Amino acid sequence: MTDATDTAEITYELTDNDLFWFSMHRMEQSPFVRRQRRTFTVQIVAGLAMVGAGVYVVTERSTVVLIGYGVAIALALLFADRYWLWVTAGRVRKLLREAPNPTMVGVRTLRLTPEGLDTEYTAGSSHTKWSAVERVETTAAYVLMYVGATLAHIVPRSAFPDDAAATKFAAEVEERRAAATA
Repeated sequence: MTDATDTAEITYELTDNDLFWFSMHRMEQSPFVRRQRRTFTVQIVAGLAMVGAGVYVVTERSTVVLIGYGVAIALALLFADRYWLWVTAGRVRKLLREAPNPTMVGVRTLRLTPEGLDTEYTAGSSHTKWSAVERVETTAAYVLMYVGATLAHIVPRSAFPDDAAATKFAAEVEERRAAATA
């Protein structure tokens, strides 16, 4: 990161894996997606319970059927969420492979200017006013500057010399964002 009077700058590379991580991270945080995951589990368990009840009645109340479907329901409760995440991860990876993402991946330079975030990348450049930055989030691997519910400037922490520099950068972004929206 380079510091000048009013400008800070960092150059880094964003990959498809970074986009994949962000997509999965955002979905894990979404209240809507969490409800969908719970609904999926409930539907699986309810479906197994209904089929199990039907088979139990047809087989003249077989204890083996009852135990078998009980085990299936228990397994569904244990693994439905993992299965949902596995399927979703596969879909996200397929979406990312459908077409190139030249405005999203590759080497990019992000500048913090008095007016906002300026980004230069292989396919062009963009400017985001500070008032458009909704929030700043730091994770173990990224600094995220959200400009919408599902859109953010993604900066890998590995782009910084150390964690302190990443934390300082995120604090600077938050300070400028807060000043612009006050």
